[in-house]
Amino acid sequence: MQLLRTTRPEALQAPAGSTEAQAAGPNHKGGRMTLENTRPRDLRAHMRRLYNPRTGRYLHLSGSGETKGTAHAWAGTRDQAEVLRERARITGADFPFFITPLSGPMED
Repeated sequence: MQLLRTTRPEALQAPAGSTEAQAAGPNHKGGRMTLENTRPRDLRAHMRRLYNPRTGRYLHLSGSGETKGTAHAWAGTRDQAEVLRERARITGADFPFFITPLSGPMED
């Protein structure tokens, strides 16, 4: 995420105690923006891998082929995995992969 900068930051800040500063919410203190609540959430908790139990391998990060370990394995969200599954279904391709947690069912 890229933050926009201005040559006049004071033009963006509401005076402390003003109605604008109070209405701005918890990310503003005294009319200044804080970074307390602007950090991205931990995405690793939502990441998944696609695992083929027949071969004991993961989908390669390129989206085609398989890899033994997780170093070059595809990783994405459940929704992204479902998109890959749907694309395979539409094209008639075999898609033997199951969605697993990022750590996967097997150790590296």
